[in-house]
Amino acid sequence: MFSSDRRELCVGAFLLRLGLGVLMLYAGAAKFMNGLPKFHQSMEAMFGATWMPGIMWRPYAYAIPYVEIVLGVLLIVGVLRFWVGIATALYILGLAFGMQVMQQHATVANNYVYFAMAVAYVILSRYDGCCWCCRECLKRADSASKTDRPAA
Repeated sequence: MFSSDRRELCVGAFLLRLGLGVLMLYAGAAKFMNGLPKFHQSMEAMFGATWMPGIMWRPYAYAIPYVEIVLGVLLIVGVLRFWVGIATALYILGLAFGMQVMQQHATVANNYVYFAMAVAYVILSRYDGCCWCCRECLKRADSASKTDRPAA
């Protein structure tokens, strides 16, 4: 039986995961819709003027759209929630570092907000019992909702 506090944590964790997942999925899809060559050219122009050698940022730049889509889908579906939350937090931290190298302070601040959201989700992920790919989770949620109803 869920207490109201536990239910709030469960719903909050679910909404946080869903929000991060949609954010990541949209960010990755936008790069594909705008054209990967155009994205890679913009990355070349931005990082080419920094102190960082291309061997450090080029592989990361080419992986960004794919990583964002994979993390977004995994977050939305709810697979390996704790580990995907950690991977998302580390990925966003890497983005913040890259933006700091380019002196994009406003973007760094936004990335740290997303990083804080990902860390909050990692902490709350143990309360997130909702995934859309696992029948066991759906059964658990259904049985919990039946036992949570007040007696008639």
